[in-house]
Amino acid sequence: MTEETDIPILSHAGPVDTDLVVAFLIPMRPRTDERVWTLACELLEQTLSSFLAQSNTHWIAVIAGHDRPVFMDRLVDPRVQFYIVDFDPLPGGSAIRDGSWKKAFAAMKAAPFNPRFHMAFDADDLAHRDFVATLARTPDVPAVVFDRGWEFDLGLRKALARNHLADLCGSTVAYSCEHFPMPQGRDWNEWNKVPSITIGHDCAKADLVRRGLTPWIPDDRLVAYVCGHDSNISQRHYSRPWRRRLGFSILGRPLQRQLRETFQLSL
Repeated sequence: MTEETDIPILSHAGPVDTDLVVAFLIPMRPRTDERVWTLACELLEQTLSSFLAQSNTHWIAVIAGHDRPVFMDRLVDPRVQFYIVDFDPLPGGSAIRDGSWKKAFAAMKAAPFNPRFHMAFDADDLAHRDFVATLARTPDVPAVVFDRGWEFDLGLRKALARNHLADLCGSTVAYSCEHFPMPQGRDWNEWNKVPSITIGHDCAKADLVRRGLTPWIPDDRLVAYVCGHDSNISQRHYSRPWRRRLGFSILGRPLQRQLRETFQLSL
């Protein structure tokens, strides 16, 4: 997977569905540590597998990164677009700022496809096979917050149901493009108006309330936050790992076949 090959900057060209439900905006971490990069590529491939298994096919995934994984050379679906960003890795290694800039870059590339929703999605999380189908059935709302979901720990091989997943997971808020248009260019003033770029997932619900907007929160658990691996950049949740491990040991359930297949969990 880490073998270097001569590959184009963009993934497959070809016609893309113009009646899209959602554009997934995925920032890909830069290639620094080779071991972590290999894992990051495997996790991204798993994330894309959860999209490719969707019961509703009206989606597009736009990935922005400094380095293109080799497995993308085998992926021949025009709904998956990979763009090499044209700015250098940020000094100091700020993962949050790097992710924000890449989400903005991906949003700029996705805007011409005119999806109904746009959604930042981390490169290691997973979508339930009926995720897009559920979005397609939503009423006219400014945003959908997937607050009920799962936390999958790859180290402990366990799953835990979460009722406030947006506090932990960066793949939980889909914004209506009618209420929050994606930027068409590189003007930071335009980027700054897009909450999926500038508002943290843990502040999204409060930000919507501040704007006088009410999000829709589905009852079904449609997002899986994948943790327990070295490629996860969010450390705040693990400030007390012993407490977290104890909670998973008591409340977690084994990652059984049905759950793994529903989310295309393969690692």
